Amino acid sequence: LDVLEFDSFPPDEDNRRVRSQEDDNDNPFHSSKGRWKLNPLVYWSYDQVWNYIKANEVPYNLLYDLGFTSIGDEMTTTLPKKSHVGDAIYERSGRFVDLNRTECGLHSHLQKIKALKKHHEEAGEEWTVPELTCEKCIDLNEDTFLETVDNNLRDDSLLLLEFYSPFCGSCQEFAPVLNRLADYQIPNTVVARFDITEQNIPKYINQELFQVESTPTLYLVGHSPSFYAEMYSGKHEFDAILQWLTKKRNSR
Repeated sequence: LDVLEFDSFPPDEDNRRVRSQEDDNDNPFHSSKGRWKLNPLVYWSYDQVWNYIKANEVPYNLLYDLGFTSIGDEMTTTLPKKSHVGDAIYERSGRFVDLNRTECGLHSHLQKIKALKKHHEEAGEEWTVPELTCEKCIDLNEDTFLETVDNNLRDDSLLLLEFYSPFCGSCQEFAPVLNRLADYQIPNTVVARFDITEQNIPKYINQELFQVESTPTLYLVGHSPSFYAEMYSGKHEFDAILQWLTKKRNSR
């Protein structure tokens, strides 16, 4: 990560944008060729950040006053581990406990959700489900899953299918990427998602075809020349997934 970065537009996205005279600029770092990203705090230490916050009276989350050092969502945030005091990882040692850094482990995640829901109910508190916006995604449930996977794909179209939990911090971080993929309108590709929080993944032809051990998990489903469901194993980034989809489509 650098203080100043240039994120080039993918070739396909560049072709879809409204062109102007500026697009003919020879400068490879021109704003018509991509996005500049400024990360002014990238080399600041933890102490430098807090010195600035205190000196300039910047509002902050009061959980920091209770000993938290890195705060995310309720499911993935705990107090830092005393065993890591003095280590470089101390600040983040309370995040994603029992999970890896990019995914929520399914078994432990569902256990935490169950315990958290019970706690809210016993305390008489409202249980709210985070909303992950994806306007052009098809939201599937146990009743519509097989129909979408099977009946609606009897041609050369593809289905990009996400298994997720709205309580999963990694799913929340990935939501804008999925929304962008759906909004991008990849030719002959449908984007759908299935919430695994309180639903069982239906079997396909009496087989547990979709294996989900963590969230988010992505599958590419198609029927040409015959049915297949392939799990995505790359980075959960827009460019990487778009490149994977394009490669898979061209190889069929």
